[in-house]
Amino acid sequence: MDKNSIFGNPTKTYHVLDLSYIDSAYLRDFRMKLGYTQSAFAIVLGVTKKSIEKWEQGVYPVSDPIRRLIYLMDKLPEVKEKLYPYK
Repeated sequence: MDKNSIFGNPTKTYHVLDLSYIDSAYLRDFRMKLGYTQSAFAIVLGVTKKSIEKWEQGVYPVSDPIRRLIYLMDKLPEVKEKLYPYK
């Protein structure tokens, strides 16, 4: 099954962002750029601190939904403000 039939329109082509650059090092650097601890970042992303640790250590790959959220937080600063409004 191709992507076009999944979305129900065989005449359109859909392009998915390539977010593979958001890896363990990028995640750690992004968190540090924001000034978040692993615990605070876990709250923002809705995951456990242990998940943050495992991703940053490269034990587990960063999941696609988290990559998308990181992308949005980076491109739209108001997203991070809404997710974690504390200074």
